Amino acid sequence: MNDFGLPWWERAIPGLGATPKAIGLALAVIAVAWLIMRTVPPRIERGLLRPQKLDAGMRYAVARVFEYLLIVIAAILVLGNLGIDLSSITLLISALGVGIGFGLQTTVSNFFSGLVLLFEQPIRVGDRISLGALDTDALGGVNGYVTKIGLRATMVETLDGITIVVPNNELVSKPVVNWSLGDPRLRVRVRFSVSYDTPPARVRDVLERASRDISGVLAEPAPQVRLVETGESSLVFQVLVWIDDARQRGLIETALREAGVLALRAAGIEIPFPQRVVKLEGAPR
Repeated sequence: MNDFGLPWWERAIPGLGATPKAIGLALAVIAVAWLIMRTVPPRIERGLLRPQKLDAGMRYAVARVFEYLLIVIAAILVLGNLGIDLSSITLLISALGVGIGFGLQTTVSNFFSGLVLLFEQPIRVGDRISLGALDTDALGGVNGYVTKIGLRATMVETLDGITIVVPNNELVSKPVVNWSLGDPRLRVRVRFSVSYDTPPARVRDVLERASRDISGVLAEPAPQVRLVETGESSLVFQVLVWIDDARQRGLIETALREAGVLALRAAGIEIPFPQRVVKLEGAPR
């Protein structure tokens, strides 16, 4: 007791009407909550609790919500044990409200966007996503695999192993391409240019046979070759094949280009380069 007749802990925290026993109980609540958070959510994510009822994305969402609810319940129990009068922090709550109104709009928006991502699951941990672009190799954009979905931000690991922290509001308010959602199959397109002197039917036959021999290309739907453009110096064909693993897209595109070039050369089909005819006025003909 000090000169004012109050214990030191009540002097240190105004409004704290707690005994050492109450403080010990509050610490015990914190320890138990920490222990539960270390054990239960990981078991939920691994599917040890009724795994047949939930897919991986839902298990992740349930684990995160369980953590947040546990934190709220533990906070209420701790404050109750410490005897803190919530009316004494009314001013703090009011100030927080003003802060939310002026400076924390983005934070609050990210919080509710995080709840949307966890419950609606437009994206899930492990999904391959691109933010605002269909081009999987887009530079300067978000393109990679989701590694964590939090209440404020989502972690995306790019194909180069770089982790990007994306505010949840960005993933809710902007178009997101989820390459892993729905049908796991993906169609890959590669273009080839050949000489105008080449019969189109011959080009289709050569490229279709070359495409069918590539590992990872599905036999059904079968590879297709289409004439898509009559360019300035060449006929442009597009090879379309289906794959069942989006992560292999880049490797299969490379394999298609290599196999296509080799097959066209072996068949004696010319792969032209751009040519222009320049006529000079006054030059002898």
